[in-house]
Amino acid sequence: MLAQLLLTPAELTVHLEFSQFERYGS
Repeated sequence: MLAQLLLTPAELTVHLEFSQFERYGS
């Protein structure tokens, strides 16, 4: 969680989208 707080809004968005993409991919 702390790592996410250090990310910029753009990086956080990309991270969240990537997580969702991985979820659908698995």
